[in-house]
Amino acid sequence: MRPNSALVVEAVPELRERSRGFNLLEVTLFLTIILTILLGVMASISNASLAERNSSENLQSQLLLDQVLNEIQANIFDNLITFNGQYVTSGNHRADIRVTLITSDLAQIQVDVISPVFTDISNRAVLLLSNTST
Repeated sequence: MRPNSALVVEAVPELRERSRGFNLLEVTLFLTIILTILLGVMASISNASLAERNSSENLQSQLLLDQVLNEIQANIFDNLITFNGQYVTSGNHRADIRVTLITSDLAQIQVDVISPVFTDISNRAVLLLSNTST
């Protein structure tokens, strides 16, 4: 049987030439496909990391906003005007407070939380408080 198999290889010389390995075109095509896939994965990881950072910074901004509003609401009405022009900082965020007396018994409080580092993240709350002590 051995002589017959040798005859098959000799009879079809293309089989011997094709079985030598991969040529340069095949390797280049393979590497191009693999690199394209890896670049897509890296872009997805980068976008996910950026979205997570923005989400975290936005949460910190909202927590500062909530903290400032709770502190203002805990004060008596007559002291609200003292908060006008004040600011509170926490981490990379700054909460600017504006108090406007609409009437003698109604005040508008506006709190803007901004981040000088992350300029695309900002939160605002507007609160109307009335004097219920009279």
